[in-house]
Amino acid sequence: MVSLVDETKTKLTEVNSLGWWLPIAFDEGYNAGNTVVKVDGKDVTNLLTPITDDGRMAKLALLGTPGKVTVSSKEDAAKEETVVLSNESQEDAVYEENDGYLPEKILTHESVAYWDYYLTNYDENGNARISPKKTTYNLNEEKQTHPSYSPDAVLPKNGKAAVTILFNYNTDEEKEWFDGIRKLELVEYDEQKDTINSSLVFDSEKNVAHGQGRVGQLTIQTGQSNFYNNGRYYVRVVSSAGGSALVPIHVVNETVPTLELKETPQSGKNLHFAVSDLVYAIETPIERVTLEDPNGTVSDLKMLDDWYLYSQDLFVLYNDNTDHLPYKGNYKITVYANGFRSFSKSFKVKTGAEPVKEKEQTNGQKMAAYGFDGISTASTGSSGSGSSSGSSSGSSAISANLIFDSDLLVNAHLLEQIKMENDASKAVMKWWDNAIPDAVFDTGDDEFFRWTDYVNKSENQKYEENRMLPFADYRENGALDPNHPATAKEVLEDGLLGDIQYNGNFSRQDAPAITVVQNKEGEPVVLQTEDTEYIEAVQSIVVNGNWQALSKTKYFIDKEASTITIDADVFKAGEEYKLTVDATGYKSQSIAFTYDKVLENDLSLTVDYAEDKEAFAAEKKEDSNKTYYFANAEFTVNGSKGDFLKNLKSVTLLSDEEDAVERNIYTKGVSSSNDVYYEVSGDGKKLILHQVQPGTYKLTLHSNYYTETLRCEFVVEKEKEEIKEEMPAPEVVKFSKHKASWSFDPDFGRASFKNSTKTSVKDYLTKITSVKVGKTEYTKASYSLSSYKPTWKMSDADDPDNNVQNFDCIDFTLDGFSTEESTDVTIQAEGYEELTFTVTKDMKLAGDEEKLLPAPELTGSTTVDTGDPLVLTGDEEYLKAIKSVKVTGNDEEEDAALEFKVNGTTLTIQTGTLDSGLNEVVIEAKGYDNQSITVTVESQKADTEIEVSSVVKERSWTGDYYLLIRFNGVEGEKLKTFLKEIDSVAVNGTEYSKASVSSLLRSGEFAPHATDTSYSNDNYDCLKVSASGLSEEEDNEILIYTKNNGMIKCKLDKKWKLIKESKTLLADEVLPSEIVTTPTEGVTTPEQTPEEPKTNDENKADVPDGDKKNETDDANKAPEVDEDKKEDSDASKDTSDEKKDETSDKGDADKDDSKDESGETGDDSKDNDSKKDETGNVKDDTSDKEESDGGKGDASEKEESVSEEE
Repeated sequence: MVSLVDETKTKLTEVNSLGWWLPIAFDEGYNAGNTVVKVDGKDVTNLLTPITDDGRMAKLALLGTPGKVTVSSKEDAAKEETVVLSNESQEDAVYEENDGYLPEKILTHESVAYWDYYLTNYDENGNARISPKKTTYNLNEEKQTHPSYSPDAVLPKNGKAAVTILFNYNTDEEKEWFDGIRKLELVEYDEQKDTINSSLVFDSEKNVAHGQGRVGQLTIQTGQSNFYNNGRYYVRVVSSAGGSALVPIHVVNETVPTLELKETPQSGKNLHFAVSDLVYAIETPIERVTLEDPNGTVSDLKMLDDWYLYSQDLFVLYNDNTDHLPYKGNYKITVYANGFRSFSKSFKVKTGAEPVKEKEQTNGQKMAAYGFDGISTASTGSSGSGSSSGSSSGSSAISANLIFDSDLLVNAHLLEQIKMENDASKAVMKWWDNAIPDAVFDTGDDEFFRWTDYVNKSENQKYEENRMLPFADYRENGALDPNHPATAKEVLEDGLLGDIQYNGNFSRQDAPAITVVQNKEGEPVVLQTEDTEYIEAVQSIVVNGNWQALSKTKYFIDKEASTITIDADVFKAGEEYKLTVDATGYKSQSIAFTYDKVLENDLSLTVDYAEDKEAFAAEKKEDSNKTYYFANAEFTVNGSKGDFLKNLKSVTLLSDEEDAVERNIYTKGVSSSNDVYYEVSGDGKKLILHQVQPGTYKLTLHSNYYTETLRCEFVVEKEKEEIKEEMPAPEVVKFSKHKASWSFDPDFGRASFKNSTKTSVKDYLTKITSVKVGKTEYTKASYSLSSYKPTWKMSDADDPDNNVQNFDCIDFTLDGFSTEESTDVTIQAEGYEELTFTVTKDMKLAGDEEKLLPAPELTGSTTVDTGDPLVLTGDEEYLKAIKSVKVTGNDEEEDAALEFKVNGTTLTIQTGTLDSGLNEVVIEAKGYDNQSITVTVESQKADTEIEVSSVVKERSWTGDYYLLIRFNGVEGEKLKTFLKEIDSVAVNGTEYSKASVSSLLRSGEFAPHATDTSYSNDNYDCLKVSASGLSEEEDNEILIYTKNNGMIKCKLDKKWKLIKESKTLLADEVLPSEIVTTPTEGVTTPEQTPEEPKTNDENKADVPDGDKKNETDDANKAPEVDEDKKEDSDASKDTSDEKKDETSDKGDADKDDSKDESGETGDDSKDNDSKKDETGNVKDDTSDKEESDGGKGDASEKEESVSEEE
């Protein structure tokens, strides 16, 4: 049995308030055009009206109930199928007229968002849409009139994307249409299709090989007006051969977004992904998400239900409601986004069920495997705001009058009933579901009838006669509606809204189509229609929305030919026009077109080199001490009479250099003074480029109205200059290395030149064009040498500030010079021969270095105790030639010079500044190679125990306090060594760090310190310690750790004074076991202290800060010494020294006794002597502090006194 119809969909259907219908659903291969349809034996084929575009769905309007419908093939009558509709049939069940069954239009009102109401939607040709052009729906993919293909165009960072559009170019019709392309427009990718650039610049290429056929190719560069960003767009391609094509294009970012897992994927749990490089504005760009499971099934996931993108960096796959990860195995999620390349992430799930084999899959699973679109395969998938899905929600709305076409509405109802609706029919139904009907009317009729009266009378007839009441019959006694709205919008065939219609225009009948049959520059424009009645009813023509209609003297209506001829002087070639024609009884209609320009054909661009030349010659030009080479390049547009260049739109130039970018060239005065510019000759046939520098170029010309661009390549070369005889460069006579005179300037090397009668050094230096040191190119410094890049500058050896500018040498930064081998320096100067000289690794001019003798060997022990001199013997002549002795520093330290003395064959080197352990000492002697020896310094424990002798509190310029700690038991070079070897300091249990220099001491730091820097900054005599860790509430403890002396403990009270423990008590009743003294106080006896005068310490609260500062200043002064006391002190020191010498060779016990007597007692006597005033009274603490803690320590003062006496 042959099946011609789908019986399940071919059944009697009542549409609410809109009649009885028999929809007929034809099977594959059959439609209303190739079949015969009979109802109860009567042929009703000519009464069928289509529901779908392809005719596979059609309908019959019914007045009653038919019994059966029979469908047969026109080609083979034997192929027939009958569908029983009812057990009883009524006569004349089918409405046998082609119109009048329903009112043509239904006027309603409802709430419409302001956005939808005032939004204008455009058709493929860019015309505003007003009324539906059809009442049927397309359930299949819409066939394109001019098929096209455009691959994704990649937009690089800081660059431009090239969009290509391909059209078939095989048949004569395809060629004619493509050859006629004159205009490209950029259109927003949404349902409104608003034009955002009406004149895209493009390239056109014909007859391009593609696959097995030929194509025409259009190329559009981004960066034009409103065409900068990634995303989807439409391009409207307009051809003079008729019609246009709306081509979707997609510009994608070069960087592909990525998905990264934020957790382990688990069945039944939401899965989160980190998203990178998916940057967008407001609306999410994701258009589609698919998931492939371990079975290979690919499913489309829905936003909100299955996934969601939070901001720009978090994507969630929901699994809590529907588990998308039910199986163990590998999954792959893929995201498709507007403006981006698609991106995927594969992952493994280890929990869940075993994957279902294909033969075990349900029908639903198999359907999903084919990836059916859950929405519609007919839609284009456009995005954006608009009225595509019925009334829009929003806080701002307007009560609007909407008009439905009854046939469009019935077709949408029937598709809904048989479950075959698409997006467009759904959108129409959504508007209808929210609408409140008011009236019905026919197009072209000024009479409106009340909706409720029409429906009521129809229902009454169905009740009384079981028959449908046609609208044509209802009109005879229908109730008129006197209310005619001033404005209304029609619901279009895709569910969008037409443009606003005013003054009852919507009640007029549709105007017949008008076509432009003549449109050529210099000739009248001719419009034609097939409806002679319409042409007679034309009342006015408005050009481009002008407030005043075109004068009737400017056009002529030929009723017989049904044409309107408009004078040529109304139009300008190449311009766009919109003519609005108004005729009595008809809706206004607009015709948009471009007044065609007569274009020049077979044009080409040629290069006008000079005769027998293959390049333009660039002449030398000097400007602001810079040299340029510029050429004027001429080009001819062959075959042109001047129109192409008259309408010139853009000129671009592309160099053949690597990474060169095509740049726009403008007329003179637009760019900078030295940029290329162009001009057009007076006859419009030549283009001249000015100021083109040497190189190879591609020139491209775009002109308005012309689709094909003109291109050519050309070459510019430097003109051959007269070769002048070059002068010899001046001779380099010396090269030397110099230290910078300013801390911010770099060290430099200097090349000195020799003046001659033939060559002026200054003239030569001013004409230097290139300096190269080794492989390093140097740049000329504008003022001083740079610490950040290789530079050179002219200099005057006798005038470092170059005030006179009598230049005679060149200074170089040291960047390019090698310390491992010799370096060649090459200098080029205009008008001079190239100069090359060589600098040795020692920064000397090659050839100047003298031949060095090997250094003679030195004899003697290279191991010394700390502070002892190193004594060596050697050749007398060699020793006389010694220039310096240095100890080599580490990576962070410079070499340090050592004091030395030569006496005949003996060399004595002072080692006080050497560190304990191994030291590398280098001896430099004139005429000899450098000699290196390793000196071992052995640290010896002090003969006397080292202890803290005084602690002084000071205040820095920043306001922070610090302590100066001095020591007994070590002095001179040994003291400096001891201070340098202090490893760490702990204050009240807090470990301090060692500062690099004491002058930059910060909180929590310590450093060896020199109070007298007149000799050197490392003349250390005390330890400087930050007071940040000290307490003012309780006693303090300072622990000092050294390399070879162990740990020294220092206790301070809460006023930060030294607490010194007495080893011998002289009188228990007078002296407690622990005496708090000033920093330099010793142990005193009652006889020495008959009274305890009030000290300044006790009066400190009464001393202002200024007085404190004066105390410190006084303390830093050298103490005044009475000559008698000085002699006593010196004698005491001599006696002490003699005692020390006498007992130095005794046993340990005698040595300790002598130490007590000559060391401690001696020191005490010195201290006490210095404390007595003229009356013999002991001075107070402050006087003590002033004398003992100023500038230098006691020992250094007394040594100075001894040396003066000697």
